Amino acid sequence: METAIPEGFKQMASALPGVDAAALISALETEPEVSVKLNRRMVRRLTGREFLTAGEAGDLLGYAGLEPVPWCRSGFYLPERPQFTLNPLLHAGLFYVQDASSMVYETMLGEHLGEMPPGLALDLCAAPGGKSTSMLNALPDGWHLVANEYTPNRAPALLENLTKWGYPDVTVTNSATGRLATGGPLFSVVAVDAPCSGEGMMRKEETARTQWSPGLVKQCAALQREILSDAVEALLPGGLLIFSTCTFNTTENDDNVAWLQEYHGLELLEQPRRFMPHITRGEGLFAAIFRKPGALAPARNAEKRLQKLLAGCRALTPPEFHRDDPGLPTVDVDLNTALDYLRRMAVTLPPETPRGPLCVTYKNVRLGPVKNLGNRANNQYPKEWRIRNL
Repeated sequence: METAIPEGFKQMASALPGVDAAALISALETEPEVSVKLNRRMVRRLTGREFLTAGEAGDLLGYAGLEPVPWCRSGFYLPERPQFTLNPLLHAGLFYVQDASSMVYETMLGEHLGEMPPGLALDLCAAPGGKSTSMLNALPDGWHLVANEYTPNRAPALLENLTKWGYPDVTVTNSATGRLATGGPLFSVVAVDAPCSGEGMMRKEETARTQWSPGLVKQCAALQREILSDAVEALLPGGLLIFSTCTFNTTENDDNVAWLQEYHGLELLEQPRRFMPHITRGEGLFAAIFRKPGALAPARNAEKRLQKLLAGCRALTPPEFHRDDPGLPTVDVDLNTALDYLRRMAVTLPPETPRGPLCVTYKNVRLGPVKNLGNRANNQYPKEWRIRNL
């Protein structure tokens, strides 16, 4: 990093209760961990089981030396960072490159869902999709997830990642969080991975160091309360709210937890989880889960109300993508052919391949559609997703 850790942050860190500030700051100068999360539904389709050992996961993905993430059964550490873009299984949605700390969403939600019936879930600050895919790993079939991103240039990556993840009942929106609260209590689960001062990202992102100031901390805490108020408004009585930041300070974290309890009357279901890079193998993260007072009951006319709500939002439409159509014949290809396909180049299929619409697979994992004409094949992989410059 070219930018030094701000002195003001060091002073703030030294005042954090129970934190070894020197060890924390020293850890922020080390190399970050590399970790991936498996897609539980795809793993189940391939192996018949949702969870794999580190050795099995490594064999499946083609990486050696994997270690399990202790707090997430779907997560694994890698000994070094490979060129993930050249692994077709990433583009297939079989795994997601994600900081291990953020994988706790899957665990927290899974532990507190209990016997909650399938309903509507909302991720208010969703791009690029790491938390949303963790929620989908935890939610049983039958749930519908609305993943929202306010910033327009971040929304396409969210759409791509969730489309590739393969869960069918997902809607991606690009709207203000307040707009999604206008429908009133509708969602059984709401997640807010709130915009924050980014202290927990100081060993990964230069901007986290350059932008930090006490003023930014206060500004972010105020914005978080606006978004959290929208979240509470959209949450059904008895529903779950997950609130997280990638920062350490008490202004954005503990003070907002207390505010949610006192001002909105939410019940804190467990002590907040704090991920500190000098203690845990991951970036800085703070996560808390709450229940809204009342008995959970399905919202009346939920789908009709949802469609009315979405009509006032900017919903993103994924490109035509028939990868998961069970009626399509498949053709399994080697690595070079798979990468050419993902670059949206012309591909040559084996001569015995049937003509017509097909799904290209790699290691029996679906990549996307192609139309085989015999002497050539029309590559129908979405052009906006193609691999570039590799």
